[in-house]
Amino acid sequence: MKNREILEQELKFVYENKIRNNKKNRKEMMDKIKEEFTNRNILSTKAVGMLNGSIPMENVSDQLLFILAKAVYSATASCAIELSKYFFEDEMKILDRYREKSQEEKDTLVIDRVIESRYNTYKSFLTYMTYQQIRDLYSQGRITYNPNAQRALLTSIYKDAEIGEIDLNNASIKEIKKAMQEGKYIPTMITFNMLKKTEEETKYYYDKNNLKLVIEKDVEIDVTDGYHRSVSVIEAICEMPDLEGELEVSITNYELDIAGLYVVQESKRNVIKPSQLAKLNVEKRESVVVNNLNNRTRKNEMYKKIATDEMAIKRNLAYVKFDTLVEAVKRSFALKAEREIEPVSRYLIEFYNEVIGINIEYFSKDNLTNSKLKSYIVHKNIFIFYTLLAGKLYEKDSWKEKLEAVLKNIDFNKNNSMWINRFRIEQVSSATYKGFEKYVDELVKEI
Repeated sequence: MKNREILEQELKFVYENKIRNNKKNRKEMMDKIKEEFTNRNILSTKAVGMLNGSIPMENVSDQLLFILAKAVYSATASCAIELSKYFFEDEMKILDRYREKSQEEKDTLVIDRVIESRYNTYKSFLTYMTYQQIRDLYSQGRITYNPNAQRALLTSIYKDAEIGEIDLNNASIKEIKKAMQEGKYIPTMITFNMLKKTEEETKYYYDKNNLKLVIEKDVEIDVTDGYHRSVSVIEAICEMPDLEGELEVSITNYELDIAGLYVVQESKRNVIKPSQLAKLNVEKRESVVVNNLNNRTRKNEMYKKIATDEMAIKRNLAYVKFDTLVEAVKRSFALKAEREIEPVSRYLIEFYNEVIGINIEYFSKDNLTNSKLKSYIVHKNIFIFYTLLAGKLYEKDSWKEKLEAVLKNIDFNKNNSMWINRFRIEQVSSATYKGFEKYVDELVKEI
């Protein structure tokens, strides 16, 4: 494809000046455009969304953009979007054959690994999505940008006419994209909203037995928080097609006014001072280690079990908070050089495989809630103790046998007052770390 950005601008211009403002022929032209989509088993609402800006053209696939351009050219005969200006001849032959097999099959969205939450009358769902899944949702035109529940569109001038543009911070997108491509981006949560219309029920179904959320094809799904990260994902994959990674995703079911309030609420978070942000943004070696522990997929029981917020832990999607583990790694390993990051990362993966393997009945997904009620083995803050113990056993002979001997002789029962009185495990403070450090020294001396 050639000159994609120019084609996107021309399509917006033609829509504003030759379709939307043409009261006499507007309906006839839009019907013709929609027909091109429905003839290919594609929802006609996608054509409307791409033209009015609710489905950003920048994010859709070449197939959808070609079909839109062909439809608009057919309806308006505007030479500005004559297809040969933007597509090669062989490419057009391939793109023109594109059909979706079935609207029902293609546009009914099934999301796995979903946990349901409810607060008062508001329902929401929490899951993880891979970068590839997020890119595909935008590419297929499934996620929309609703200016009434987001930042309003900016007005820009193109050929002496006004067209709407999404307000983007390109510098921010560039930084996020780079971090994603380098595997240094710490997963954060983005929010999609299944728009709830007052006159009808939103057509979705939650299968709690299989943890699946099924969203019907005609449900409008807006991005209400995380559009910059979404664009960063799309651009990162464009440059690195096999890029791996995941983001936490919250899926809400709000009416438009509530979705707008949510965006306002998110925008009022405390802003970190630039001087403080610079400190936080330093690539600490212990942070890289924890990121590796969370993101390495091969033989890793801790994969995606380290969260940035409490909610994922409460819903048994994760074991421990990221910042908790970073501080524990910092205290346990003297990471003085970059070369030490990789061996410590590999060791901690192996170490936690052993910890979880020894106590697998407590960590099993089906038993996790019950385990938390009876034992501190899976408590979110016990990972401080585990990591400090890992530091003491690092590079020791027969460390696996020593680890098992230590763990088998500890009473993790919730009735054991030691965890509250000596370690204050529920409310972590400097006393917690000091208590655990002293306890680990005592245990290691005995083996």
